[in-house]
Parts: sequence; structure tokens; C-alpha cells
Amino acid sequence: MKHHLEILLLALALSGCGHAPARVEKAQPAQLPQVLRDSPYMAECDRRMGSQAEAEGEERWIAPRLRARATSKEGGFETLKHETLCERLVTGEFSSIILEGRGGLGKTKLLQAIAAATCSRFPTFALDANIDLPREGDSQAIRAAMEERLASKAGVPVATFREAMQQGFILLLDAVDEVPLEQRDLVLRAVSDLLDSYAGKVRLVAFMRPPVYRQTAQMLSAQAMVEIEQLDCEMTENRVKFLTKDEASRAAFWDYAHKSGLDRKAQGKGCRYVHLATFRDVETAVAVAQEAGFRDPEDVAGRGRAVLFERLVRIHFTHALRLASQNAPDPLQFSDALVDAVGVGPGTRGILFTKADCMKAAKDLGDRAEAVCDALFISPLFRKVEGVDQFALRNQSVGDLFLARFVDRKVREDGRPACGRLSGLSGLFESTEVVSFLVGLPGGFACVVDLVQAMCRQGTWPVQTRQMLDQGLSDSGRKRLVEAVQQLPDEPVARCM
Repeated sequence: MKHHLEILLLALALSGCGHAPARVEKAQPAQLPQVLRDSPYMAECDRRMGSQAEAEGEERWIAPRLRARATSKEGGFETLKHETLCERLVTGEFSSIILEGRGGLGKTKLLQAIAAATCSRFPTFALDANIDLPREGDSQAIRAAMEERLASKAGVPVATFREAMQQGFILLLDAVDEVPLEQRDLVLRAVSDLLDSYAGKVRLVAFMRPPVYRQTAQMLSAQAMVEIEQLDCEMTENRVKFLTKDEASRAAFWDYAHKSGLDRKAQGKGCRYVHLATFRDVETAVAVAQEAGFRDPEDVAGRGRAVLFERLVRIHFTHALRLASQNAPDPLQFSDALVDAVGVGPGTRGILFTKADCMKAAKDLGDRAEAVCDALFISPLFRKVEGVDQFALRNQSVGDLFLARFVDRKVREDGRPACGRLSGLSGLFESTEVVSFLVGLPGGFACVVDLVQAMCRQGTWPVQTRQMLDQGLSDSGRKRLVEAVQQLPDEPVARCM
């Protein structure tokens, strides 16, 4: 059981989905500019193709269900296969795409799959907007840094890259939603300047989670919108089957899910488990249930996703320090201290950590502090940021849990909920997951009506508001919220909900 759990925990840290060719083919250099044929780009393309083929062979991916619509036309979405998306990028039929998906649906894995499918046919580069781009400077400085990073990935000088790429290239820009809100306009302006400098021949795919606020959604425009759909009941059940391996464990999990309320289904057409609608949510629920030996499901009931991911942090934290022969401080209290050491504000999105931040958080551990920090940063919770002495969380949802706990602590700073403080922190609710976690925490739940009012007055999307609250609340908590909101005389809030 423990061995299988450790494998599952590693899968959680790297969770996602994608689609790749079943057999590995070498990149075809004749289809690429000469400078790329003679550069490390070729080896990297072959590596991508091989990695994707392995992922398919080992069933570490599940083909995403995509739907797309042209932003310039009225009408609904059409189903889009991953292969068709790649083909339209290579041919140039798609020149710019916003690709949205909830955290845990596999956006980064899909990015890797697209890169593997296109890199041998058309120059393809991937950047992480949160990590690869500077957090200081004007849009011109950010644009220059982007070009330097792209040239580095191509293995050529910037001047050579500019000349060779005038025919165009595919730019896969990940984690756009993790750029701090106060910087996002500069970053998007830098991206626009970069596209203009290549005569509009760059095919851009911007990966992000659905925006909560209308003004944020309007900061980025594109030719087409592509969405990764949430898991339906069949996909969730298939994922549980893959993760549990045997019939007895499977039955034990579903019994645990039923008693804890994790098997609640969404209302409306189709079938979807509210709390198990992403790969990450399914994998987290299975890991937590297995760690508990499928016992005490009532400990999870009533708090939605917050308690699941808090337990996931405890599992990762404890395992990492046990391997390093270190006694673990309380994982959640230490995580709170780590976030406080970094310093966050209303516009914070993705959090980057340094060893100095960790040492500050661990100051009460004395001579154990450094060993604890070293063990934590090599655990599946974190990944090293290339080229700098910083660490990012592998699991975006854990980062949002940390932000939700920060808000919850601020609301309860004086020992009792001070709901009026929520309006000053509403920028943090840009992430749907921050809100879904917050309503499962004591202060967030006590102030849930004020939370809804704070978001609605900022101009939130109704469907996002309802879904994020649905994910975080128990069935009884959701019903109480709906009743409370219906009593409000506030018309904007009523329309929002």
C-alpha cells in the first residue's frame, strides 16, 4: 500500500493530460530553418517526442476533451481534437488562441503534447509566463527578455534568432494567469510587441485558468478560444479505476467518497462529480483516502476541497522529512510561515520561494532549519526554477490553497471573523481555486456572503462564481449560501449569482 501510495503521490506532483504519437519519429530537419537543424533544438524536439510517446505507453496521460469557438463570430463551441488543433497551428489557420482550463485539467501536459506534435514541422517554443519572464521593468525590457529566452531555447544568438524566425514560429505561453495582476498588462503588452516585430507570423497559444473578473478577461484577446472540458462521470470513474488498481480498493474508495460527500454530482444536463471534476482532484482524493486507509470519511465531509489539499500537503511534507530523517514541524503552520516570509498582497498570483524565505520561516527550528528546507525543496511539492535560486510549487492548486489560508488568517487575525477585510483582498480571488478553498476554511465560510458580495461588485462571471463556490462547499453549505444570497437586496449580487 505504501509503495503504491508513493507512486500515486509522484503522479500527483506531475499530474496532467495530453496526447502524443504512439511511436517515436525523429524530427525532420528539412522542414525547419537551417539554424535550427544545426542547433540543440533538434535534440530537444526528439526528446519531447520520445517523452510524449512514453507517457502514452505508460497511460500517464488522458486525451483532453477540447471545444473551440472563433472569438470574432457569434455562436457556440465546436468539439476540437488535439490533432486538429496542432494541424491548424502548423498551417497557420490558428494565429492566436487562448486555451483555458481549470487547475488540474492538464494545461501544461497539453502544452507538452502540442510541442511534441509540432516541433518537427514548424519551429515551436514554450515559455512559462510566471517563471521565464522578469517581474521588473517596462514592457520593452520584458519583450527583450522573452526574445533572449527564446533564442536560448533555440541555441542561437538573439540576432540569429530574429533573422531565422521571420517566417514565424509557434509560441506556447504557459501560466499567463499566474503573472501578478499589477504586472499582467505589461507582460501582455510585451507579448503583443513581440508578435508585431515578427510581422504577425507568430502563432500564439496562451494557456490560463478561466478568469474570475471581467476586466481581467478583457486584458487578452485572440482569434480563437479553446477550452479543456471538465471530467464527466465516466472519465472520473476511469481515472479512479486506473489509480486504485484492484476491485477491493476501488470499492473502498467509492464508499469513502459517498460517506464524505465527495461523490456529489452537479445539477443540470450531463454527469459530473462536483469535487472530482479534474485529474488533480481525483488523484488528490484517492491519495488522501488511501493514506487514511479509507477510514474516517467524516473527517473530510463538509469542507469541500480545502481539507483534501491540506491533507495532501501534510502527506508530501511528512514523507519528504521522513526520508531526510527529520522530525516534521506542523506542515500547515510551516507553510503559512513560508508564505508570510515571501510576502503576498492583493495582486499575488504564482508564488516563488527562495531558500532564504524558508530559513526565515524555519527560524524556530534552530540547527535543523537548513536540513528541513533542503528536504522540502527537493520534495514533490516543489520544483527548481531554471537559472535562478528560486523554487515554484509543482501543484498550482497547492499554491492557491496557501493564498486562501493567507486570506483566512487575515480575516481571523483578531480571533473572530472580520468580514469587512475581504474587500481589500479581493484581488486574490482572481483564481477560482483560491475562492473554492477559502469557503472551506473557518473564516471564509463564516464570511461567505460577504465574499460573494466582494466578488460580484468587482464584476465576476456568474458561471465562474457558482462553480467555484460549488467546488468548495458541502451540499448543505451551498444550500445555505443560496438562501442567504436570495435574501440580499443587492441587485448586482443577485444577478451575479
